[in-house]
Amino acid sequence: QFLHSFRSQLQEQRDHRGNRSQYWSRAVVDVVIAPEADVRRAPEVIRAVVDIFGQEAAWRDEGVTAAPEVWGVEQLGLGGTTIRTVVTTAPARQWVVARELRLRIKEALDAAGVPTAAAHVGPAGPAEPAERTER
Repeated sequence: QFLHSFRSQLQEQRDHRGNRSQYWSRAVVDVVIAPEADVRRAPEVIRAVVDIFGQEAAWRDEGVTAAPEVWGVEQLGLGGTTIRTVVTTAPARQWVVARELRLRIKEALDAAGVPTAAAHVGPAGPAEPAERTER
């Protein structure tokens, strides 16, 4: 009895080989908003975008398999606050979905007056040293 049960378990494990996520992918879209941006308003704007996006038949046909989710504040940093959104897609469709979603989120944040960190990048190079005063 024990040996039969053990063999059955081994066969079951062989039958279910593979990656659990081999039938789906996930698009992860991180958007960094400027440090002075309203951290509560930004996810609301993003949520409105992804709600519409997730209902569009064209994107369902393109591989969106579940409603997008705004997970919220992912990271805090000197350059801004990262807001994370995820979308479950068909395998290998996460990149095209992420590009479109990034574009729509950026347009919506601009329209809502929520500045992204990219809009606040200064000129490259080190700052000039402060002037020395002799005593």
